[in-house]
Amino acid sequence: MTILLLYLKDLLLTLIIELLVAYSFKYRSKQAIISVICVNLITHPALWFFLFFNSQTIATIILLELLVVLIEAMLLSYSLRKSILITLKLSFLMNLFSFLIGLLIQ
Repeated sequence: MTILLLYLKDLLLTLIIELLVAYSFKYRSKQAIISVICVNLITHPALWFFLFFNSQTIATIILLELLVVLIEAMLLSYSLRKSILITLKLSFLMNLFSFLIGLLIQ
């Protein structure tokens, strides 16, 4: 499988999982769905390509995932006009589930 196809598969899986998590927490509006997709289109490529081409120590992965959680929370807070604490919880849960499911199916 080429790098591009591998990436697109991972992106699609991430989007499905994170949209399902957002949906389960009642983020079902068109704006919420678009926001979740957009923040992932910003953070996912950067994280994925960095990890693909660099060392993947557990410390690096955790640090980068936490950074993604913070960035996504800030972007979601802005786009959904919700408090940062609410979007931090949402971002953490979306990324936790996508990370754990990704580990399980790898």
